[in-house]
Amino acid sequence: MTARTSSPQPRTAKDDRDERHVPERYRVLPEPIAPEDMTTEQPSEDPPDPEGGRDTERDFLLRYA
Repeated sequence: MTARTSSPQPRTAKDDRDERHVPERYRVLPEPIAPEDMTTEQPSEDPPDPEGGRDTERDFLLRYA
């Protein structure tokens, strides 16, 4: 048996890309987004009236009186 005296060469990022066949568009990250641009603003409305505009106290009195 013969002993190896040379060590294997270190792998580079280019070697990894060539082996995986990654499309060019996935090799570069997009520009970062500023945190102040990540918030959303939505107009809000008052919640609907749960009683539907009726007087529930009067309805209760008329039903059980």
